[in-house]
Amino acid sequence: MRIIELDAKNCKTQLEFFNAILLALGAPKGHGHSIDALIDSTIWKGMKNKVEPPYTIQIHNVETLPKDVRDIIELVRDVLSKAREDFRIREGRDVEVALEIMSPDYPSVPMTTKQKGLGS
Repeated sequence: MRIIELDAKNCKTQLEFFNAILLALGAPKGHGHSIDALIDSTIWKGMKNKVEPPYTIQIHNVETLPKDVRDIIELVRDVLSKAREDFRIREGRDVEVALEIMSPDYPSVPMTTKQKGLGS
C-alpha cells in the first residue's frame, strides 16, 4: 500500500489543511474544499484524483496546530473510515483509503460513534 506523508505543521487553518491534502492527492482543479468533496473523490470517485487507491495518508506534526484544524483532521479521518465501510456494504468491495494521525495524542484507528459517546 502506498503511504502519502503529509506534514501539517504549516496548516494554520482548515482551508490550508484541505489545500495540503488535495495537493498530495493530485486533486483536479475545481475540487471542493470540504469533507464531502474529499470523500466523494477518494471513496466514491466523483472527481478523479491523480493518486489512486490503495493508499494511506499519514498526517504528521498536528500537536501544535490550532484546535479547529486538529478537530477537522480527526473528523476527516473518522468520516473517511465510515465512508469506506459504507462503500464496502453498498458495493461489495473495498476502496483501500485511510488517514492516520501520526501522534501519540490520537488513537491509531478512528473512534466509533459509540466510543465518542454519541451512540447508544
